Amino acid sequence: MEARPESRGCRKALMLAGRPKNQLVMLVTKLDQLTGKPLALRLTEAQRATIHEQLRDLEQKEVSDEDAENRLKAILEVVKGQKDTLQAAGYRWPGQGADPAPSSALNPFAEEQNAKRLTSLRDHLARGEDH
Repeated sequence: MEARPESRGCRKALMLAGRPKNQLVMLVTKLDQLTGKPLALRLTEAQRATIHEQLRDLEQKEVSDEDAENRLKAILEVVKGQKDTLQAAGYRWPGQGADPAPSSALNPFAEEQNAKRLTSLRDHLARGEDH
């Protein structure tokens, strides 16, 4: 049975990503990010409150694509002035590059790792920490 063309392409991409040259490029990129200026978002009280509101009850219900998109847009509007910092931290702004692999979960924030990150972010916002 012959492999489908997209399967061959995926395997080739995986092989390329594992090559020492590509790993070195990724390492240099991360080292550059981590040895440059410290990455921190500076949020006002109003900005923190807006983001906190968008995170409210997020893990408590199924998140529709429309709800996720509305929350995403609202948060991105708050942090758009600090786009460079988010990109330096590895965030890909919508429409730039590949999106993360889609989650099949009805609510990705119900998953343990994502729930921990959500809780941690809420804690930082509540304490007024910018980083």
